[in-house]
Amino acid sequence: MTELKEIEQHIQRIEIKVEQILTELQPMCKLHRGNGKAGLDARLSVAEAEIEDTKESGRWAMRTAVTAILGALTSVVLYLLRK
Repeated sequence: MTELKEIEQHIQRIEIKVEQILTELQPMCKLHRGNGKAGLDARLSVAEAEIEDTKESGRWAMRTAVTAILGALTSVVLYLLRK
């Protein structure tokens, strides 16, 4: 009989733990589903696209700056050679 009570106690503890786990997982599930917004997967893909666009813009800005500097240096050199 004591074994049966021990088993019942273990089952109750397991049920309590399962309820606690479910309670902790619910907010994460809502976050993943979106909770009124786009889902986490969609927001993540948008953020990755924005980061990639920012990187590409930075590359073009760097190329433009280098080209402008080279153009200015070429102008100065040609001006000095013509003197």
